[in-house]
Amino acid sequence: MRWQRPSGLLVLALVLAALLGLLATLQWHWLGQISASERGRMQHTLRRQANEFAEDFDREITRAYIWLQMDPVWLQVDRLAAQAARATVPAKPFERWFSSSPHPELVKTIYQVALGRAGEPRLTRYDRQKAAFVSLETWPQELEMLQPRLATAAQLERLVEAPVQGPPMGRVEPSIPALVIPYPPIVLRNQAGERSLTELVLTLAVLDKNYIQRELLPALAERHFSANGRFGYRVAVIARRTRELIYCSAAETPQCRFDDPDDAEDMFEIRVRDFNRFVVDDRLRTPLSAGEASAFRLSPVRRRVLAGRDALRARVPGPWEVALKHQSGSLETVVASTRQRNLFVSFGVLLLLAMSMGLILISTGRARSLAARQMEFVAGVSHELRTPLAVIGSAAENLADGVVADAGHVRRYGTLIASEGRRLTQMVEQVMEFAGIATGRRQLDLRPVAVPAVIDDALAACQPLAREQGCRITVELPSGLPTVIADAAALSRSVQNLLSNAIKYGGSGGSVGLTAEIGNHGGPEVRVNVLDYGPGIAAQDLPHIFEPFYRGRDVQNGHVHGSGLGLSLVARIMAQHRGRVTVRSAPDHGTTFTLHIPAADSA
Repeated sequence: MRWQRPSGLLVLALVLAALLGLLATLQWHWLGQISASERGRMQHTLRRQANEFAEDFDREITRAYIWLQMDPVWLQVDRLAAQAARATVPAKPFERWFSSSPHPELVKTIYQVALGRAGEPRLTRYDRQKAAFVSLETWPQELEMLQPRLATAAQLERLVEAPVQGPPMGRVEPSIPALVIPYPPIVLRNQAGERSLTELVLTLAVLDKNYIQRELLPALAERHFSANGRFGYRVAVIARRTRELIYCSAAETPQCRFDDPDDAEDMFEIRVRDFNRFVVDDRLRTPLSAGEASAFRLSPVRRRVLAGRDALRARVPGPWEVALKHQSGSLETVVASTRQRNLFVSFGVLLLLAMSMGLILISTGRARSLAARQMEFVAGVSHELRTPLAVIGSAAENLADGVVADAGHVRRYGTLIASEGRRLTQMVEQVMEFAGIATGRRQLDLRPVAVPAVIDDALAACQPLAREQGCRITVELPSGLPTVIADAAALSRSVQNLLSNAIKYGGSGGSVGLTAEIGNHGGPEVRVNVLDYGPGIAAQDLPHIFEPFYRGRDVQNGHVHGSGLGLSLVARIMAQHRGRVTVRSAPDHGTTFTLHIPAADSA
């Protein structure tokens, strides 16, 4: 088999297909990188938001912790004044907290536990109306769990001797919840210079849990995780030891109970590195005076020590944690969904490009095929025109030269010229009919038409061809056929085209049948059948026989003349009549074409 060089169109198609495959591969790779980058960006943003949420909450706790402790200078002076007056110790920091703090509701109750070197612990509660502490005879229920841990001076002394290092009890007690604020002991010296501790003091600031749950945490969650009133993440604040759900941003609480959060951050810790920030706070309604601020402000050395201790403590998990889970399930789900959408869009675009390329190639192929058929049509029509013209020209020359003198021969010559003239006329009309329908300029004259009259006109036009081919046409028409709304000339031409094809391709030396019947297909219709008993139509040609300029391979090889327009005209004329044409054919069993014409009652 001889090798044939591939066409330029095929090479171009292969190159474009390869480029599309390369683009698809690169798109897959790039989208994977983008998804990983997006996952990292979202994780970083979420980590930053969670950290800011925890820091904002801890700053409020730290502000209370700092503002509710009494400076040693104030504590010593106030105690001496109180001892001289035999009254309870004044509480300037507590008065300032409730009058100036941005969140005074955060602290519900303030207690003080005082213990001398000997004796039972003395419990007092801050009375806001009196602006002073009042003694309590019994421990309140919310402090009962702490009472055994505060029973002796030794226990209190461990809390107050080294507050910088962090007391064993911790700076917060999340089970209450409460802030545990130890004060440095007041050291007095006698005349001999000996030091003595007068009293140990511990402040317990009980926080309002309802306020934290209903006001503070929702406000912080709205600030950090809400956009246009909608939460992108489910926010849960959970007690680490008891797994109690403190706060949930979702409408249904079970949605905030998840074991695999997208991110989590410790919270409810005292951030002593922010001490000086809260000494002079612009949000306070009654800022400290310069003297008061200097008394509270940490020295640079002590600030560095506290910051170092605080950083060391930060390695230990906080008592609470804020856990975050994306509303869609997880960050992985969001990233995967986004990647799938991007892949869908990208590959959709590539698919559209591939389909467009395919359509262009198909259209190009069809255009080339149509051009080839048009060339064949021109060649066929030229041949069809040349034969009758040659016959007419030869007969006319013989008559003009007097070669034919006998009257009978003259009549035969005249009949031949008339026959070939009709053949030329039909061919020209067929071409003009096709051009008119294709351009939309051909308008039908629709009116009620009797089918038998249309068939008679078509039979009269086909009789000369039938006699020439030696073909007999048998007609069977039932009585009572309904009228149809049609263009009589166009409908007759359709029947004539089918009869001509049947005579030329399947009825030579035999017979052709023409029948009519009443049928129903979405309404009453008249069916006109044209049958031949020839070799039939090849299976590969059946899908194309109604295409313009198409002629089957067997027909071309059999040197049967034609233009390839007849069946295309029939199909288009029937479409204009809101009808259709069908074909049934089998090898060596002939072919049947059927015109389905809507009856006048259904038109």
